[in-house]
Amino acid sequence: MMKRLLIGIMIVLAIGAMGTFAEMRTWTDKKGNSIEAEFVSIFSGKVVLKTASGKQVKVPQSGLSAKDQKYLENAIPPTIEIDVFIDKESKQISSDGYGYSRRREKIKGRVTLTKKNRESSCRKFTAHLYVFGKDLYDDEIWILDKTQYEFSFEHQKKIEFSGNQSTVTYTDTSYSNDHGDKYDGYLVFIKDSGGNVVCIKGSRSKYEKKVTQIEQAKKKTRFDSDLNPVNR
Repeated sequence: MMKRLLIGIMIVLAIGAMGTFAEMRTWTDKKGNSIEAEFVSIFSGKVVLKTASGKQVKVPQSGLSAKDQKYLENAIPPTIEIDVFIDKESKQISSDGYGYSRRREKIKGRVTLTKKNRESSCRKFTAHLYVFGKDLYDDEIWILDKTQYEFSFEHQKKIEFSGNQSTVTYTDTSYSNDHGDKYDGYLVFIKDSGGNVVCIKGSRSKYEKKVTQIEQAKKKTRFDSDLNPVNR
């Protein structure tokens, strides 16, 4: 169910991103024939155009002029697959031998972005990576790391980047509640040059639902369990 929901969200976002490029322009094929229309979509090598009267026309993409081919590279949003790996290294730094153990955890996020569709794309995007920690005592979530990475798929189909390493410490006890901070999750979202979110992936659905609120927050900002900023 969750997988179908995320796929649906990605489709809606992609359609919305296409709409931002809708404009009436002159399209010309390699034979010199031209038509005034706006770009609608592309499917199986056919470009769907809509004239001012509302009529839809399908033309072979391969038959369009070089100028139109370049336009399509900017107009067609790529289908992006997001893979996130969180590298965690935990080390004991002290212990009393009676169920008390203090540990240090190093966390670093690594992201791989893969273009899944065949159509060329030279559009520029910015990927945003957020890594979250959780205060075990106050039950608050806070931003351990926020990293931005600008990219395009003009010359490659796969992009990889890493965030900054963060360090937290926490105490494991067998006789009381644990306290300190631990890794809690991640959020990755991608925006185009117009500020539209075109792809998103989070370790928790609540992160995906609060993208705007999270993006406006600074590093080390603390939130309650519903991701509302905590005033201190």
